[in-house]
Amino acid sequence: MGPGVDARESGHLTALASVLLLAYAAFNAFGAWSIIRRRGGSAMGFMASAAVLVVAAVAVAFSHPAKVPFAVVGVLASSWVSIADARAAGDRDGAWWQVLRGVAGALVVAAVVATPTNP
Repeated sequence: MGPGVDARESGHLTALASVLLLAYAAFNAFGAWSIIRRRGGSAMGFMASAAVLVVAAVAVAFSHPAKVPFAVVGVLASSWVSIADARAAGDRDGAWWQVLRGVAGALVVAAVVATPTNP
């Protein structure tokens, strides 16, 4: 823990980061469910990124050093699949959605980076 951060505050931050990661994973799983019949490849990509995000949430909960790489890979994979799916669907007006998803992903990764890590 950094200076000026007590154990209770770091526990709250760890819980927040874990919940944010799990919510992002649930959002991806819902996206996969909603497109599985039309674009199976994109759905598998969403589910794979959701699985990586769940692993990142567990790594955060246990303060594992690999939490940041897992979170970054999960968020980047999620964004990449979302952009590829939007192009496959012919969605030319959804650029604002991709920007919003990127900002949300950056906030999730920032919360993960701020959590304490066990040596």
